[in-house]
Amino acid sequence: MPDETDVPLDPAMIKVLASDTRLDILKQLKQRRMTLTELANALGLKKATILEHLERLTTAGLVRRMDDGERLWVYYELTRRGGYVVTPGRTRFYLLVGGSALAAVVALALALVFLVGQAPSPGGPGPLGQLDQKGGLNVAERSLVTGDVMHVLVGPEFVGATHSYLLLPQEADALRNGVTGILGLPLEEHAQGPVLELRPTGPVPSGTYYVYVRDDYGHDNRASMPPVSVQAAEAQVLPAIWWRGLDSDARAQVQLRGSGVNGTVLLVPVADPAADAILAVPLRGGAATLGASALDDAAPGTYQLLLLRPDNVSAPLAAQLEVREPGIAIAPLSVLAGQATQLSVTAAAPGSDAQVSVRAGGSVIGQVRGADSVQLGPRDAGSVDIEVGRAVHASVRVLPDLRPSLDARSDGQLVLALNASGRGPASGVQVLLDGQALGATEANGTLLLGSLANGTHALALRAPGQPEVARGLLVRGGTVLDAPRPVDVVVDPPTDVGPGGFTLATELHSRAAAPMRVTLAAYVDGALAASQAIDLAPGGAGNATLRVLAEGGHHQVEARVLLPPQPALGGSASASAAGAEPPATGGTAGGSGASSGASGTGGGSSGGPASLPAGSADGMAYDAYDAAQLQVDVPLPAMAAEAFRGYSPEPVFPNRDLQDELAQRGTAAKTPGFELALLGLAVLVAVTARRRR
Repeated sequence: MPDETDVPLDPAMIKVLASDTRLDILKQLKQRRMTLTELANALGLKKATILEHLERLTTAGLVRRMDDGERLWVYYELTRRGGYVVTPGRTRFYLLVGGSALAAVVALALALVFLVGQAPSPGGPGPLGQLDQKGGLNVAERSLVTGDVMHVLVGPEFVGATHSYLLLPQEADALRNGVTGILGLPLEEHAQGPVLELRPTGPVPSGTYYVYVRDDYGHDNRASMPPVSVQAAEAQVLPAIWWRGLDSDARAQVQLRGSGVNGTVLLVPVADPAADAILAVPLRGGAATLGASALDDAAPGTYQLLLLRPDNVSAPLAAQLEVREPGIAIAPLSVLAGQATQLSVTAAAPGSDAQVSVRAGGSVIGQVRGADSVQLGPRDAGSVDIEVGRAVHASVRVLPDLRPSLDARSDGQLVLALNASGRGPASGVQVLLDGQALGATEANGTLLLGSLANGTHALALRAPGQPEVARGLLVRGGTVLDAPRPVDVVVDPPTDVGPGGFTLATELHSRAAAPMRVTLAAYVDGALAASQAIDLAPGGAGNATLRVLAEGGHHQVEARVLLPPQPALGGSASASAAGAEPPATGGTAGGSGASSGASGTGGGSSGGPASLPAGSADGMAYDAYDAAQLQVDVPLPAMAAEAFRGYSPEPVFPNRDLQDELAQRGTAAKTPGFELALLGLAVLVAVTARRRR
């Protein structure tokens, strides 16, 4: 078997060694290194002739050109291979050339092989592969992690600049079988004396690769490419989607070579890999904690994780973290004091699995996953902050539970009686009628209102330290009823429709006699998606803009106006009924909305409560008016740019792909009969010429 001292006898090498002058130059350089002038004088030839032969020997890798330290002289010396050529007893030829007769027999035999032909050999490179230049190459590390530096010792067979690549197994096989044009993944080279430091120019997934090195003179190591095992840096981020202000913790689990390592984890935007890292956290024992406060400050988008190792080598991790803006929605935003209430809460886009805590006044009242409902226990009149995650997202108004009743005296005067639910008569409550103060309720909770003209009137009740309660009264023909509380809503066509959601602009018009606070809520496919509280003056208007989060696809969208809960007006407020008009029914709220290609007309309630969760223990429900029904098509999000693409190079061939090439050439290289025949003839010619000299 050939070893590293063998000199390959391909036609090019035989042609180089067929010249006596070149052999004489090698013998002179065996003694010591010499300049061009010294060689010309020793051989008695012109410098131009010697230079021409030196160039041939240098190209063949037998001689190298060297400058002295001060660059005053140019010397030539033997390479390791050149020394083997002129050292007796150490150079061995695979073809014995003891005489011209034997050489002729070899040449005729090889020519016969070519003429007869030979079937492809099953597997492994053929004789030509064994005769290829071996190339001295020693890889120090046979197991690497993405980002590691590979140390390679390159032998003197390589001349001048070298170029290094990582090849996939199929590419290495094709290269050994003589397929040209295969390069693979380039490696950056940094020379450290005789050792090369190689680093991949891009991400490399786990797998086995082969190191291929070549120089500019056609020397390479295709016959002895060493395998290396590459392991990609693996990472796991939980959760993979970060809802700002919702999640309490995220951990990046990074494992390299199956054990914990130290370093720094960096987060860089996928859309702009050149941007500065938004976050840098220490990695200890293969794990890193990404702080919630830092991620809350990150702009929505997709981020790539990088590992910065202690040697300042950065490697991409096969993991990404997506930061999203949550869509917090709470409804209703007005409740009655002293009664338990079901709150609908959405913490993120519908369908999200983000689970977070909901707090009221600092105390946890439940957990929601995406969209759910929680119970708000009895509260005193005033307001309570609702926190979803780590921030205050809404303030729910708690209205006093004052239950009015009107009684008509014999003289037609109306008496107002107020009772606080569960506490009896409500005394000391300031009463205003149409903006005019009438006084405060007495100890028994009553106050004389007097006579009321036909029409609508605004009644306002102000208990000390509590929010004002307003309601409308309708007087017709001596009968006093609850005034209808319709709200007309106009919904503009959705705007900013894109991946992730859309925007709804609305305009609300009140036809009620008293001011009121309403909740405008948007529902996507029946789930609460956005909400906002709006204060409406009597007969006034208000505007609201809702940003609605929704996944890509076709959705049914409903805009609802939720009115504060209101106890029914009690007592008998009917005076003389002669000629009285029939009681009016509750009003309706209508509206219309349109989106591109779809429109809807809002329905309404006819004086009855909507089908929302009960607002009190006695079955009283919140009034709800359907404002508009829309159909919205939300486009699917575009695929995020991949920061970790994984290296999967396609072999490069001049005319056809790998399968066609190997099919024509056979699964292994054919016995190159024609080439061997030429080689035998060249040996015969060379030996004959030497004998004649």
